[in-house]
Amino acid sequence: MVATLLAKSWDVAQSPEAPAYARLVPHLRAVETSGEAIADAAGPMILGNLGLDAGLWLPRLRLALACAGLLHDVGKANGHFQLLVRGKASGTIQPVRHELLTVLFLLRNWGGLSDWLRERLVAGSQAAVAEELCQVIIAAVGGQHLKLDEEWRSALPAETCGGGGAVLEVLLGHPDLQQIFGEAKPENTGKWSLLPSDPTSPAKSQLQFRRSDQAWRTRLRGDRE
Repeated sequence: MVATLLAKSWDVAQSPEAPAYARLVPHLRAVETSGEAIADAAGPMILGNLGLDAGLWLPRLRLALACAGLLHDVGKANGHFQLLVRGKASGTIQPVRHELLTVLFLLRNWGGLSDWLRERLVAGSQAAVAEELCQVIIAAVGGQHLKLDEEWRSALPAETCGGGGAVLEVLLGHPDLQQIFGEAKPENTGKWSLLPSDPTSPAKSQLQFRRSDQAWRTRLRGDRE
């Protein structure tokens, strides 16, 4: 397991130690704070343009943006990505894109991550709409790079192009992430197969993803607010 989780590479010649902007947890915290700042600065205008009451919707928007920001790159906590940003991986393609991995962590409740998210939403006084906000956050995380189409053509290149080996090491139990999620659980770390026939393969969750996606689309069509 790597000593420090990274969000991106940096110029080692300028700094032998990874600066805060390159480390995963400071990056996640910075985007969390940015989400809150966006809601504070532009939230009333955004909601007004949508015809939504800011008194009701601004707390929801602020909490959802903060949670989405905090989670958006959690999928980078995997062995291949950590080698990639260190220049030690073969090739430059993520076999499973990090945003899809984050979505799968939530859909599979890997390490209790979706339980943690619901608890945070309830603690933020949004118990009545916690399930809906979970769907909003999953959509925001999954859509951040516009590469998570329904067929996962760009999001799961391992299935069609190979690369990245036969397994993907999941590092949700890394000590760095305990700063965010608390005590690591045994199931937080493990290895997912990249072979489509294996039960742990990301490809095995595509049907669940499609069903959840369609159910959410149907819900939105039936309840515009």
